[in-house]
Amino acid sequence: MQYSKAPRIISGTKRGLTLQTPSGMETRPIATRARKSLFDKIQHNENLNDAIYKKKFLASVNNEKKTALENSSEEHLWILDVFAGSGVLGIEAISRWQGQAAFFDNDHSAIQAIRHNLRHNPRTSALNSQIFYNNAFKPPPCPYENAKQISLAFFTPPYSLKKAVEAPEAFARENWFKNNALIIFQTAPLKNKSKGKNKNKNKDKNKGEHIGESSEKIPELGKYFIATDILPCTSACFFFFRYQP
Repeated sequence: MQYSKAPRIISGTKRGLTLQTPSGMETRPIATRARKSLFDKIQHNENLNDAIYKKKFLASVNNEKKTALENSSEEHLWILDVFAGSGVLGIEAISRWQGQAAFFDNDHSAIQAIRHNLRHNPRTSALNSQIFYNNAFKPPPCPYENAKQISLAFFTPPYSLKKAVEAPEAFARENWFKNNALIIFQTAPLKNKSKGKNKNKNKDKNKGEHIGESSEKIPELGKYFIATDILPCTSACFFFFRYQP
C-alpha cells in the first residue's frame, strides 16, 4: 500500500512517532501547525476539558491517591476519533494524556493505516484502543462497560461531506458521550475577508477566538451541542462544542 506524507506525533510519550496515512485523495492529513494549535488550546485551557485539566494534578498528589484516581473511570480520559484517517488525533491525545481511544472510519485504506499505526508499531501496540470499520452516521451502541464515557471527541470529515454535521448526534443517540463532553468539529479554513486596516488584526489566526467574535456560520450539530469556541487556522478551522443533554 502507498501512503501520503506521514505526520508525526508532536508531544507526549509517543513524541516523534511517524504514522502511516491512507493512500488516495479521500484522506486529508491535518497540518502539523494546525494540530499543534488545536492541542495547545485544549491542554492549556481548563474550561475546555475538565478531564484533561484534572490529570495535570495527578503528579502532585500522593501515590495512593494517584493510583485511585488513575483507576477511576471518572478520571480516565476516553477519546473518540471519527473520520479518523491515520488516527493521528486520537494517537496524539493518547500520547499526551493516556486514556483509551476509539477510532472510526469507513474507508478500507484508512482502517489499514490505523491498524498499522496502533497494532504493528512497537511504540503503540500497547495503547488502549479500539478500531471500528463503520459508517459514522450509524455507529453501534457504546460498547464500553459504562456507557456515556467519551469526554473528548474529534470529528474531522471530508470538507465535501455536507451531511457530516449529522454524525455527532448519531453518536449521542447511541450513548457515547459523557455529559459536558468536549466535541471538536473540523471544517474548511475560514475565508479571509480582512482587508486594509484589519489585515494585521487577523494575521495570527492560530491563537483562536471566542465563538461570539466569529461571523462564520457555526456548524449545526444538534440541540444538545453548545458552541463555545472557534480556532481558525490557515489549513482548517476547528469549532468547539459542549455536549449538554
